[in-house]
Parts: sequence; structure tokens; C-alpha cells
Amino acid sequence: MAHATATSGPQLSSVVDSVCGSGTFAAVQSSGQEAYVDFQSGDAAGAIDADRKAMKISYACLLKPVKCSPGDSNCSPFDEIVAVYLRDRILSSQMNLWNELSNTNDSGDAMTVVTEAMRNAGDLCKYQHLLAETTPFTGARSDLTLAMKYASKFASDSLLRPSVEYQLDDLRQCARRLGVDVPL
Repeated sequence: MAHATATSGPQLSSVVDSVCGSGTFAAVQSSGQEAYVDFQSGDAAGAIDADRKAMKISYACLLKPVKCSPGDSNCSPFDEIVAVYLRDRILSSQMNLWNELSNTNDSGDAMTVVTEAMRNAGDLCKYQHLLAETTPFTGARSDLTLAMKYASKFASDSLLRPSVEYQLDDLRQCARRLGVDVPL
């Protein structure tokens, strides 16, 4: 299962809440924890619902005027922290969803999740301070490393390759940036 909880000091929670609204950080963390517990207890439906909730909350905040896009070198430190944290939570939930959905009969939904996760991984890897040894960057790198391993698996499987094909250049650049040695 992907990085279930982000490293979270009080500074990260207050920064996320200041940008996204009071309680956003706790809601995202709570949904991620709920998904993890449900997954561990074998409740796939509950885990899927909780991961989708975490993604919905994170996407809602990213749609607010967070002034930091992937690859933007003019991001304020706070905006970049919030954007990386939210994109990492989304990536973690997407990878969890893929795991959960791959055990069901809904292969179409699983493929959609894989495609979105790989696109999100490529975007997440473009943030300027991704290699910083601070929160939330360390957690994001952990999830990105796992995503690169998934991408390698998908790229080598003729059935799954279409889900990563359009993101392969970004994923290769990301793997190089992270120092992850995976065939893509």
C-alpha cells in the first residue's frame, strides 16, 4: 500500500489549512487512514470509498487558486508545500485504488486510475524543491519511487502499457531525477 500517512508536523497542517480551509489537512489524513485500515481489514469497498474521498478533498483544494503548478519556478514556498502535499495524497490514493480495484472485476476503472496516477506522478516530479529533505517532499519521493516501480511493471505488460505510454517520457525523467533505476 502506498505511503498511508504523510509526515506531518504542525507547520504542514497549518499551511494546508490556511490555503484550503480549516480542517482540510485533518480530513485528508483521516480519509487516508480510513482507507488504510479498511484495506488491511479486507474491506475493499470501504477502502475504495475512503481513497476516493481523500482524492476529492485534495482535488477540491488544488482547484482553489493555489499559485503553484508543476515545473513553476516562481512558486512561493507555502504554495509549493501545499501543492506537493495534495498531489502526493492524490497519488497515494490513486495507487491504493489501483491495488484495490485490481482485485475486483472492474478492470476499466482500474486502468483509468493507473493512467491518472502515472500522469499525476509525472506532474508531481516536476516541483522545484522535490529533492528537499523536508516535509512533504520526503513522503512524496517515497510515493514517487513506488509509482516508478508500478510504471515499470505497467510498461512491460502489453495489456497495461497503454495506461502509461503517454507519460513514459515524464516518468523516465522522474526516475532519473529520483535516482530510481527501473526499466521504462
